Amino acid sequence: MLGLWRQVVRLGFHLLYHQFAWMYDAVAWIVSGGEWSAWRRTALQCVNPPDDALVLEVGFGTGALHVEMAARGWRMIGLDRSRAMARITRSRLSRAGVRTSLITASAVAIPLGASTVDAIVCTFPSDYIVDAAALGEFRRALKPGAEIAVVVHGVLTRGMWRRVTDALFRVTGQGSIVADRVPSHDQLVTRYRRLTAAFRAAELDVRPIPMTTPNGYAVVLTGRSAAK
Repeated sequence: MLGLWRQVVRLGFHLLYHQFAWMYDAVAWIVSGGEWSAWRRTALQCVNPPDDALVLEVGFGTGALHVEMAARGWRMIGLDRSRAMARITRSRLSRAGVRTSLITASAVAIPLGASTVDAIVCTFPSDYIVDAAALGEFRRALKPGAEIAVVVHGVLTRGMWRRVTDALFRVTGQGSIVADRVPSHDQLVTRYRRLTAAFRAAELDVRPIPMTTPNGYAVVLTGRSAAK
């Protein structure tokens, strides 16, 4: 039964990211207790691209982060495998007067040249984030010593609805998103050791750090590609 439930949950996530992509922002807001945008925004706080740098967002979703990057004056390019998300993002960027390039493709085959981008940002990625092929593509696309920031987890430490949202996450098998305090450095290192090791195997030297938000914190893997 557990295996069947996991298949149902996986199908639900697929539908939300494709056929029902128009619901994504509302669902994300509800299940995060309204903290989703703040969690996502922490990725931008963890990179400092130079002037005229090119930033790649992997998994741009509904394009909200693209609008924020444009407001910072960044040049960016987006990659996402969902055509439905790409349509939503193009509409959002058009309304905001933002011009950028969006690529509909998989993270395991990024159609960019080697050493093309100055930074990669990624928020709440799916299973591809542990795929050696995808991480190898990240490394290939990044310039030597380029920055990377991946938001891998969001946690609520306050808020009246946090127990309800936590229950929603647990039902879908994603674990708890509630904590009483921000974890220590050692706790984070232990908790994300395997994920960090996967990045380092691809010559992406990252470490997990907590980034506080109004009602919680996000865990961001941040670092640089190998300088060679």
